[in-house]
Amino acid sequence: IKAFKVIDNKVIAEKTGLQKVAKRAVFVADKAGNVVHVEAKRDPSQLPNFAKVKRAIGA
Repeated sequence: IKAFKVIDNKVIAEKTGLQKVAKRAVFVADKAGNVVHVEAKRDPSQLPNFAKVKRAIGA
């Protein structure tokens, strides 16, 4: 979670008391292992944009 900068120390901590947990996030990598799409949500109740994820994977 450090490498992708998706650590949440605020929203989740305030709601649960947990520290240094991952934000709700989605990563899409191509066959070569290159990250082609990243989406991280500050609010864990929000889902990623699945249409963007589908486009990133070519679906």
